[in-house]
Parts: sequence; C-alpha cells; structure tokens
Amino acid sequence: MFWLGIAERCIIMRFKISLFIVFSLIVFFVPKAAFAQLSVSVTNDIDLGTSDSPGIGTGTNRIGTNGTISYASGYSGPASGTAGRLQITGTVGRRTIISCEVSKTMTNSTGTNGQTDRTASPFYVVLGTGSAGGPGTGNACNGLGVASVDTNLAAGAANQTILIGMDMTVTDVKNGGIYKLSNNAAGKLTVRVRQQGGGAPIEVNVTVDASAVFHKDVSISSSTNMDFGVVEFSGTPGASERADIGTNGAISYAGTFTGSASGTPGSVTLSGVNNGTTLNVYCSQTATLKKAGGNSINITGIEVKPENARGAYGTGSACNGISGASAMTMTYTSGSNDQFYIGARLNGSTISGTLGGSYSTANAGGSQIAVTVVIP
Repeated sequence: MFWLGIAERCIIMRFKISLFIVFSLIVFFVPKAAFAQLSVSVTNDIDLGTSDSPGIGTGTNRIGTNGTISYASGYSGPASGTAGRLQITGTVGRRTIISCEVSKTMTNSTGTNGQTDRTASPFYVVLGTGSAGGPGTGNACNGLGVASVDTNLAAGAANQTILIGMDMTVTDVKNGGIYKLSNNAAGKLTVRVRQQGGGAPIEVNVTVDASAVFHKDVSISSSTNMDFGVVEFSGTPGASERADIGTNGAISYAGTFTGSASGTPGSVTLSGVNNGTTLNVYCSQTATLKKAGGNSINITGIEVKPENARGAYGTGSACNGISGASAMTMTYTSGSNDQFYIGARLNGSTISGTLGGSYSTANAGGSQIAVTVVIP
C-alpha cells in the first residue's frame, strides 16, 4: 500500500493597493473697498471786515460759522463777513475727526496808538453748511488731536464743507489797525482732518488766516451851513441861471442871477484824530432847497477842499455820494488842517415852480448835504 504524499503549496498573493487621496482646496476671498485719498483745501480765510472803533474800546467782536458778526459795545460795522471755509475730499461713510488750535494771536501791521497784538480765541468749527450758525455757536476748538467734530463723512460737497468762526479781543485796538494771524510769528490757525476705520488712518493739516480792520470814529466838533445870500434875478429863471459858490466863499453868476459875489461855503471842523492821520471824505452829490409851501431848486456839483487849499468853484474835489468813491483824502493837523470846506452850484435847470422867497434844505421836503469822514 502506497501512501501518496501531497505537499500543499501555500501561495501568498501580494496585492498592490493604490490609495487615492483627494485634497479640497479652499480659497478665502477678502472683500475690497475703495478709499479716496484724503485732501483738504482752503476756500476762504476768516475775514471780519472793517469796523469802526470808539478808540479805547473794550470787548469782543465775533464772527459765526455762517459769517454773521456781532460787535463789542461802541463798535460797529457790516452785518456779516466771511467765515473760514475748507473743503474735504475723502471717503464717504468713513469716520472723520476734525480738531483745531484753541487760541492764536492777531498782530497789527499799521495804525496808531492801541495794542499791536490781540487774541483770537476761541475758534468754532462745524462740518456741513447746514450746521452753520451765528457768533459763539458751533463746536469749540479744543486743540490739535482733540476732536471737535467726530462723525462719518456724508456724501455731497455741502456735507463735506468745514466752516470756522471765531472771537477776537478788540480792547484797545490800534486806529487804522490791520490785524492778521499771518502777521504773527506763530502763524495761521491749524486745522487737522483725520479719517480712520476700514483702512490705514489718513491725516491732513491745513492753515487758515484771519483778518480784521479797524477805523476810529472821527468826531465833527462843529459845522457851518452853506449860504448863497440874496440871489437876484429878472424875468423867468431857467436852465442858464446859476450861482456857483467856491470853497473860498466867492460866488460867480450866470444868466439873470446876480448878487454880492460873496457868500458862506459849508465847512466841517474835525477832532479826536491824531496829527498825521490820513482821512477820506465822502459827500452827497446833490441837495434840494425848498421854500416853505412848495417850490424848490437844487444844488448840484458839490465839491470839497481842505482848509489850506480853498479856492473858486470848480477847483474843489467832486463829491461822489456817501456810498461812492471818496471825494478827497486829507492829512489831519490840529489847528492848521482840521477843517474842510464845501462849495456847490445853485442850478437854475432844476427850478420847480416860481422862484422868490427864502429857500433852505432844512424846510420840509428839502434834502441836506451828507458828509462822512473815515480813517482808511
């Protein structure tokens, strides 16, 4: 008996396994925003205009962010001037911070007597023309870097306009003084605008000037009325009739007008002015003489001359009206050149009704010669 021996073969099979790994790629998208480059430009400096002063006056003149002006007791001037005005160009909706210096010094460049330096403080600032207000209103400046305005910038040029008002000490200002921040070594008012949030902060500094001019009131200590005396005529006077009185009092006649050839020119005596001060004289161009009861005749061609230069009619400086150009400039000297004289033409072409009787600008319906004297 045979045994059949079978050897079992163990077969080992090796399998190669390929492993596929899938990677997921995740990309993060960062939102982008457009930020405008911040810029600030000066549209207007602060201008308090020209005001009359009482000499040794005290107090504060103020200009609002809307340009209106209030005056210390004894001072007067225009109802409005020019507020400081800056224009922002920046990112709408971004946080915008405005700060400015608290106090500056305005220095005089001319004038007589009084103080050379005067304080400007506080300053007031608003953002947006709709926020403008009168003197003493708005956000007070607290110093650079200390926010006076902190808000998100709105769209539209009007909402991106900065307006600046201020107070100025006018105690004992110089007569004829011209005060400016830029005349002082410390310079103009600095305003800082900063935008931040959503990006790197951006900051811009700009400077604004401020100016004010002062005239001292000139006192008229006395005046003399103009008097043509008795003017004779024949027939019916018309356009050819006239009587001309010079600043020296001499009268010349034309047509049928005749007379004594001498009268009294108008005159004005001034006081309260420093010797050497330049004065500008403004005066009416015409006036009306009325007879009690109705008829009238006008004087025209009104002219002026300082006392040391008086002469016949036609040699004076023509008056251009109170609101027109000054008729003349004179240099004040007490006792020798503190007066000026007025001449005019009694004009026959302006006759209303029949002449005869006494005529005066003081009668009802008459108009007098107005005179204004200022220190430029």
